[in-house]
Amino acid sequence: INTKLLNDPQKLGALLTQIPLARLGQPHDVANLAVFLASDEADYVTGSTFYVDGGLTWNYQEQ
Repeated sequence: INTKLLNDPQKLGALLTQIPLARLGQPHDVANLAVFLASDEADYVTGSTFYVDGGLTWNYQEQ
């Protein structure tokens, strides 16, 4: 955890504007994906990349 970022409201606010869900991820966000992947519901999922980042990666624009 980047405590310098979390303790700086200006930096944190700037980051949150780039995340479509407008919040930082929590451990349960990753746990939910792990539970899904371990379930029978994911029995046909192979070779995939999952981003658990609130849409941050999707929101990147070309520089």
